Amino acid sequence: MGKRSVYGRARGFFSRMLAESNFRRNPRRRRFGDPLTRSLLMEPLEQRHLLNGAARDLSLNGSGEFTAAIGTSDVGEYAAVQAGAYAPPVQWLGAVDFLALPSVDLSGGESWYGLETAHGAILTLEALAADVAIGLYDADFNELKLSEAAGAGQRIDWPAMAGLTFYFRLSGTATVVDVRIANLVQHDGAAVVVYGTAGDDAFAFDASAAVRQVTINGAVYGFNGALATAFSFDGAAGDDTVRLRGSQGNNTYTAWPGSAEMTGDGVSLTVRADRIYVRGGGGVDTATIWDSLGDDLFEFFPVWARVTGTGFFHHLQGFTTMIGKAELGVDGTDEVRFRGSPQNDWLKSTTITTRMLTLGAWRHANGFDTISAYGRGGVDKAVLEDTPGDDTLRISPAQTAAKASLLLATPEYTVTGYDFSQVDATRVRRVGRDGTDIGGNDKATLEGSPLDDTLIGDPAEVRICRTGVVDVPGYSWQPGDYLHKITGFPEVLTYSTGDGHDRAVFRDFAGPADTAQHDDTFTASGIVGELTGPGYRLWARYFDEVRAEAGLGRDVASLSGTAGVDQFNGTAAEVCLSGLNAKGAFANYANGFDEIHAFGAAGQDKADLANAVVDRATYGPPPGVPPEELPQILWLEQFEKIDAQDGPIPATDRLFAYWGAPTIASVSDSPDPVVRGNVLTLTANGVSDDHGVASVSFYRDVNGNNVGDPGELLGTDTSAAGGWVWSGAATWAPGTSTYLAQATDDGYPASVLTSPWVSTTGTVLGPNQPPAIASLSDSPDPVVQGNVLTLTANGVSDDHGVASVSFYRDANGNNIGDPGELLGTDTSAAGGWVWSGAATW
Repeated sequence: MGKRSVYGRARGFFSRMLAESNFRRNPRRRRFGDPLTRSLLMEPLEQRHLLNGAARDLSLNGSGEFTAAIGTSDVGEYAAVQAGAYAPPVQWLGAVDFLALPSVDLSGGESWYGLETAHGAILTLEALAADVAIGLYDADFNELKLSEAAGAGQRIDWPAMAGLTFYFRLSGTATVVDVRIANLVQHDGAAVVVYGTAGDDAFAFDASAAVRQVTINGAVYGFNGALATAFSFDGAAGDDTVRLRGSQGNNTYTAWPGSAEMTGDGVSLTVRADRIYVRGGGGVDTATIWDSLGDDLFEFFPVWARVTGTGFFHHLQGFTTMIGKAELGVDGTDEVRFRGSPQNDWLKSTTITTRMLTLGAWRHANGFDTISAYGRGGVDKAVLEDTPGDDTLRISPAQTAAKASLLLATPEYTVTGYDFSQVDATRVRRVGRDGTDIGGNDKATLEGSPLDDTLIGDPAEVRICRTGVVDVPGYSWQPGDYLHKITGFPEVLTYSTGDGHDRAVFRDFAGPADTAQHDDTFTASGIVGELTGPGYRLWARYFDEVRAEAGLGRDVASLSGTAGVDQFNGTAAEVCLSGLNAKGAFANYANGFDEIHAFGAAGQDKADLANAVVDRATYGPPPGVPPEELPQILWLEQFEKIDAQDGPIPATDRLFAYWGAPTIASVSDSPDPVVRGNVLTLTANGVSDDHGVASVSFYRDVNGNNVGDPGELLGTDTSAAGGWVWSGAATWAPGTSTYLAQATDDGYPASVLTSPWVSTTGTVLGPNQPPAIASLSDSPDPVVQGNVLTLTANGVSDDHGVASVSFYRDANGNNIGDPGELLGTDTSAAGGWVWSGAATW
């Protein structure tokens, strides 16, 4: 206590004493129990002070006794008072905002303390024991209030101005008690202000009930929510901690490094502290947290979040929406981490924000340099968008602690993800004023799983999944299932693990409705398959199968073999080169390409060509027509064995073949056999062509070279009325004949695009001759009358065929079977030409 306070108290004391004349004449002793005496015994001093124009002399000896000499200048009188009673010392605490007095000793019966209030705020005295009483006194030792029971202890709350002096006495049966003194809570109308101290403070605020509860350093206060609506706390110095709970209505919470504010449901709160913990009250609550000037870490969990940075910490729980705010590229390197739930979570990242939906609650992060997201079970999906710059994307269904399942690296920020079963990444189309693409040179890398994978890609979209996974509602996801999709990226590279059976399908068109014409190139080896075209590149490594499908435009495929034995199969619909690589068997397919180059490389390589046209004289392109004008051509190089539909082809270093000519499935003749001179009909069955068929010509192969020579032409059908047929008299010699048919394309000269020769054989018979029987036999011979007799015609023959054999008994001996002599007729020849019956004659 300052001396000013001492003399202020003494002034009142001496004024009263001067008013008592007998006090001036007869100084008396006063005991410490008298309030006036106590006011003089606060502290040792020896001071002369002028009060109201009078000189006052006070002295206190070391025994606790004091002497007061009072004199006035106008009367010249002094009065002396001497107190000889011993006064127990009052412990002066000085200016107090908050103070804890642990283990106060009350074994002597009572303890006195004095203090000066630090704030214009409630003065709270708490004894943390029920058997202790507290008395509060003003500066003149007038009793102000006695304590009341509060929980397990005693408490006094008293409104006070800043700088006032108060005394309090502790008494009771307890020998030791913990005491708490607080002068930190100010209540003025609707506003409640809570002060911090220079030390470490703990502040809590709970708005979940009608009575708003404030706790500061253990001291608890309740305020009627209808009357007190605005609360604030400033932790000042020290390492301060704040814990907040919102109301049951909708709350909006905003936090900055070292401060926060919350509004909603008729209450507002502002706080300043190093560590702030907040919990929503159960409504649709939204929290926004801003970063600092340094490096910050934001972590979002399914039901809570935390933010750490230099000198501050935020912890949030129970908010429907939580938003982290940073500024990209400035104010340090800021990182955000999203952690999912065991249920199905959804993550989306754009240039503006990254957000995760988990357990029905949204977590947002804006402007962060590093973004990480973790799935935690369920079928979690990540949706990503690129930036205007050059971005790289990597997606893998397999991961390790050091390798994420997805990584999007942009010039400004990175997005990393773990345990996402589905990833959907899109390159946003950005165009300049002239319509050109200004979206950056983006590149994506996909990786397969150890299971069976399927890759499907075109210039617009690439998908990879575990084989069998379908992107339809109701699909039952199984462990190990995944589906990753990339849209709009100009370059996509895909790596197989070499395990399982992995299949890739590349198309140069984005669905049946894509009518764009552009020239594309498919290049495949035993390791890599690649399809490229204007603005895109699709690449696959170590896939067991790579199939490329071409649409419009002039498309070229180049297939290369290995040092081992490779097999090439070519048809008009598709070509395939297969073999073995370091991981196992591979097969590369090209479907619908206009020009195909196949290289056998080393090894004993074999090629099988179906329905391909080969000039066996030159093994080169047809004369007079540029190869690029043919619908589908093949260059075959370094194959040791080549088989075509019309027979083997001798080994040659380089062979040219082509498709696109008409085809005939088969040719048939009717009737067969045909009698010389009668009408024979030849029919070409299954005639087809990609452009159209001009005609089908029919030949009789006289010289047996399986080629229709000019002198062997029977006729040509140019109308296909009733099918592709020829009908005419079979005028050539009886015997077996070979008939040929060949179709001609309607878009090229007849010497260029004609179908391979198709043949059939038929028989021509001479004029009709009667049948012959070499002999007739009977059995048994002799036969007993009435028993069964069997007659057999042996060596029955005819140039056309035998319809029946009739058997007679020549009763009149004229060697002719007369009508009455007929025994029976065999029309089936089942078991030979025979008759069996009873010998009744």
